[in-house]
Amino acid sequence: MVESSEGWVATRLPCPKCDSSDAYSINDRDWGHCFSCGVNVPPEDGEDTELFMDEITNPDLIHKGNAQALAKRKLSEQTCKKWDYTVSKHKGVTCQVANYKNPSGTTVAQKIRYPDKTFTFLGDTKAAGLYGEWLWRDKGKQVVICEGELDALSISQGCFNNKWPVVSVPNGAQGATKAIKKSLEWLLGFETITFCFDNDQPGMEAAKACAALLPPRRAKIARLPLKDANEMLQAGRVTELTDAVWGAKEYAPDGIVNGEAIWERLINRPSVTSYAYPDFMEKMNQKTFGIRLGELDTFTSGSGMGKTTIIKQLQHHFHSTTGFNQALIHLEETLEDTAEGLMGIHMGKRLNLPNIREQVTEADLAVAYAETFGATDSEGNFRLNLYDAFGSLDEGDLYNKIRYFAHGLDCKIIWIDHLNILVSGLGGEGDERRIIDSIMHNLKSLTVELGIYIGLIVHLKKAPQGRSFEEGYVPNLDDLRGSGGIKQLSNSVFALSRNQQELNDVARNTSLITVLKCRYTGRTGAADYLLFDEDTGRMVQGSDPELLPEDDSPLVHSDDF
Repeated sequence: MVESSEGWVATRLPCPKCDSSDAYSINDRDWGHCFSCGVNVPPEDGEDTELFMDEITNPDLIHKGNAQALAKRKLSEQTCKKWDYTVSKHKGVTCQVANYKNPSGTTVAQKIRYPDKTFTFLGDTKAAGLYGEWLWRDKGKQVVICEGELDALSISQGCFNNKWPVVSVPNGAQGATKAIKKSLEWLLGFETITFCFDNDQPGMEAAKACAALLPPRRAKIARLPLKDANEMLQAGRVTELTDAVWGAKEYAPDGIVNGEAIWERLINRPSVTSYAYPDFMEKMNQKTFGIRLGELDTFTSGSGMGKTTIIKQLQHHFHSTTGFNQALIHLEETLEDTAEGLMGIHMGKRLNLPNIREQVTEADLAVAYAETFGATDSEGNFRLNLYDAFGSLDEGDLYNKIRYFAHGLDCKIIWIDHLNILVSGLGGEGDERRIIDSIMHNLKSLTVELGIYIGLIVHLKKAPQGRSFEEGYVPNLDDLRGSGGIKQLSNSVFALSRNQQELNDVARNTSLITVLKCRYTGRTGAADYLLFDEDTGRMVQGSDPELLPEDDSPLVHSDDF
C-alpha cells in the first residue's frame, strides 16, 4: 500500500535491494531509502544532489538545500556553510533553513524561515539544543548567546571570524529561559556567559531572566545601539557590535547597587524639600521639619479627638502656603460637610452651626469658595479636589482615583480619612489585617511612583485595660488598629490625645500631638498642645493643661489671642 506524508511521497514499498516487503520509501526528491537494510537509492535521472543520511532517515525534515551568501543580511557563504544555515524550498516556497544538530552533528530539527518572516519547526525539537551548540567544545572562556539564529551568525562572523563560541536560543525571547535550562550543563563549562539579546523590552527582560539562572558573577548582558546584532552588521557598525559584546556588564539582580553606581546615585540625588506645618505647631516642625513629597504619614487618635479638624486645618495651611493641588478623600462625611468645614476654617467661622451660618451672607460664602475650591493653578486645574463617596471605597478603585488625582489634576498632596472605613465589610479580623497590609504597601508605593504626599487617618484599637483614650491616654504604635503594616510602612505616625472629661473648659479642649515615629529625623515624643477655638473652629497654640489653674476657667475665645 502506498501512503503519502510530509517529505515522503511513497512509503511501505518493497525494497529493491533486500527481502523487505514494506520498509522502502521514496522522498519528494525521488531518493529511496530502505528502513530495513539502510540502502539509499538515487533518482533514476541521476540527479547529482548532495544528500545526508539525516535527511532521509527523518521523515519530518525537508531537503536542507545549499548554503549561500545572504547579501541583504551581509552574511557570507563561508559563515552560512559553517553554521549549516541554508536556502531550500518547503511546500513550493523558497525558505531559509536553520539546521539544528545533536552533539554528533546529525540534523534533528529545522527552523524554517519564510519570506514573510514567519517560522515553523520541523523534526525532533526536543532533541534540539541551542542553535550552534554542536560547533563548539563544551568548555571555554566565553560563550555569547543571541536571541535569533541570524544574530548568532552576525556576531560569529563580525566579532569572532567564526572562531569563538556563539549560540542562539531557538524560540526567541519568549522561550529563552526554557532553552537555557535545557542546555545549562553545557553552558556551565564556560567561565563567562554573555547574553546579547534584542535591544527592546522583551529582549532585555528575557536576558535578565536567563542570567538569573546562572551562578553569581558568571553572566553578562550586552546592550546594542540598534535593535539586534544583524541590524548592526547590516549598518556596518561591527566595531560597535564587538565593543558591546566585550563590554557587556556583569548581571546583578534588580535592586542591587554597588561601587561607582552608589556614588552616582548619591551625587545626583534630588534635594528633599520639607514643607512646614503651621506656626502654632512649632515643636512638630522641630521634630519633623514638616511634610515631604514621596512620604506617607499616619494620623490617629481616639474617637472625637479632633483628627478631622486638624487635617482640614493642614489642608487649608498647605493650600495657603504652597502651590500644590490637593485631593481630599473624606469617607466618613458627605462632600458638602467636607467643603463647608474647610471653607469655615478659611473664613474662621463654624459654618456647621446654624446660628453662625445664618449670619454669613451668600456673597461672603462665594468669596470663600472662590479662594478655596474655586481656586485654580496656572494650567486651569482646581487646587482643591473632593471625592464624592460617603462610606467604603473599593481598594482597586482607590488606586485608580489617586493616579488620576496625581496625573490628571496634578495633585501633590492626598488626604484619606480614614483607612479603616476602606476595609469595612470586606472580611473578618484576619481578612482586615491582610487587606490593610496590602493597602499600606500600595499607598506607600504610590507616594514614590507618583511623587506625592499622602496623609492618612487611622483609628485605634481598644485601649489597654484601665486606660481610656478619651481620658487622655496617649496611644503608642501598637495601638493602631488593623495591622503592623501601618507603623512599618508609614514614614511618620502622629497621635492626638486629650481628656474629654476635664472639668476645666480649656483643658478639655486642649489636645496633645505626639510624634510616635518620624523616619526622616528619628525624633519622637510629645510635641505641641493644640487648643480648639470655639469661635473660629480652628486649632491654635495651646499649653500644658497641667499648668492651668484648678478653677473652672472659661473657655478661650479668639479675642483672647
